[in-house]
Amino acid sequence: MTIAVIGSGAIGLLLASYLAEDHLVQLYTRRRESANALRDGVIRYDAAQTAKAIKQVDGYVLSKVDRIEASLCIVTTKAYSIPSVIDELSSKLPKDTPVLFVQNGMAHVEIAEESFANSILATTTHGARKISENEVIHTGIGELTVEYPLQLTVPDDLHISVDPEIKKALEKKLLVNAVVNPLTTLYEVKNGDLRLFHHEEVKEIADELSAFLSIQDGTSFVDLVLNKTAANHSSMLVDYAASRKTEFDAILGYLKKRADREGVQLPAFMHMFDRVKRKLGE
Repeated sequence: MTIAVIGSGAIGLLLASYLAEDHLVQLYTRRRESANALRDGVIRYDAAQTAKAIKQVDGYVLSKVDRIEASLCIVTTKAYSIPSVIDELSSKLPKDTPVLFVQNGMAHVEIAEESFANSILATTTHGARKISENEVIHTGIGELTVEYPLQLTVPDDLHISVDPEIKKALEKKLLVNAVVNPLTTLYEVKNGDLRLFHHEEVKEIADELSAFLSIQDGTSFVDLVLNKTAANHSSMLVDYAASRKTEFDAILGYLKKRADREGVQLPAFMHMFDRVKRKLGE
């Protein structure tokens, strides 16, 4: 089976490396340099960086191809890139191609479902860190949860589960991202340091957002993720440190707009929102 992976960030490289064990993987990037680096394959390291696997994939520049022929397309780009990616894919993918979306937040959900008849929402708790154009560290074993069953063979290490009510799972992931990403960026600390030094603030914001999103035991879930990813740096902090665009709007901006629309006051969240916005200059 041929699988097209859109985006060569950490999750794109991670999924491509695992799927290449059983399938032909085409990895589509924005830049020629990224595509060229993939000639040496995707190099995946375990969390301790004591073992590595090299998997062959075909690298392409998305804007330079006229047609994508694949049995499954997986979009792994940042949420803020989804509108431009959909513009590209709408003219290059056959209309009946299943398109799997793996993004943070929920800002992309409506446009994804409107753009493709066979769109499939997904979320992942796998941890990954990109260290070069073709190297990725699998920093934490998690799950890839998908809305509908995928008709393909996948390695056990991807731990794929199916959840028809995936929007609830996306909201739980949104809760985690809305607490962990901005606070780690604000204080420039690893995930685990939030529990050690800023847990009162974590709890206040998580409690408030859990009530808003109607998530039971949401704060406990945030704590669980902080424990499992204690040594990790959040994606927003990594992007901020590299002077890259962050997912501030896709995560925090989405929640603010939703709260404004529903007439809900979120004072703890908004206090954090304003401080992070100033720091990022967004």
